[in-house]
Formats: sequence, structure tokens, C-alpha cells
Amino acid sequence: MKNPKRRTGKLYKNKSKSESLDLLPTITNEILLSEEDRITYVYVYNLSKNKKRNIKQTHISYEIKVLNKWYTILRYDSAHGYLHRHTIITTNPNNDIVNTDGIKKRGDHHKWMTWAINDIKRNFFHYRSSFLKRNKDIDR
Repeated sequence: MKNPKRRTGKLYKNKSKSESLDLLPTITNEILLSEEDRITYVYVYNLSKNKKRNIKQTHISYEIKVLNKWYTILRYDSAHGYLHRHTIITTNPNNDIVNTDGIKKRGDHHKWMTWAINDIKRNFFHYRSSFLKRNKDIDR
């Protein structure tokens, strides 16, 4: 089930030297995989002169719900100009492993976002069970 697009209200400054310093709007969407699993994805875009959306950065996260609390356990982003994965090890979101193993390397931000969403849809049960095995202290 896909929720309608919603603006987050955040604006990012475009730091590209080849373009003017515009404010770049963001779009946030959610895809519910179940009542306890969801994908949240955010993308920053710029409207070029022909009014076509040009995605500048993507952020895709997989979140699980345990006892009415949501945990981000996996996220993909393209903040450094390429797609990479952050696998959250514990309930502390700052304790993660960053890698690019098995990740789509060619393409643009739109293709990376599509690939990451499809990867989570295919593998969310595995990601969820691995996280819960590592974090047996979470009350279930």
C-alpha cells in the first residue's frame, strides 16, 4: 500500500558549483509492507529549466515496529554520489555497518532508489529476522 506523496517542508541548498544556489524541495513517501514493516523514502529534487524533476539525492530506509516503537534497521542513501547501504547493528542507529557489496553501482539516483526499494521488498523478512536475532534484548 502506497501513501500519497507529501512534502516534508524541508528545503536543501543546492551546493553544486555548476548551478545557482537554489532551495531544493524534498518528497517523502511510505510503502507499507505489513502493519509492522514499512519503507520510507525521501528524495531531493531540482526542477530544471524545462520543469522536469531531476533527483539529486535519495534516502531509503526499512523500518520495523516492535511493541509500538519503530526502529530503522537498514537504509540506503546516495549522499556521497553513489548508492551505499547502512545496516543498523543494534537499537542505537549510530551503530551501523556501511558497505556497497551487492549494490547497484551504475545508473542515476532514480534507478538507485528503485533498486533499493525492490531490494527491501524482496528481502525484508531476512533483514527483520537478522536484526531481531542480533537484538534479543528487545521486548517482543
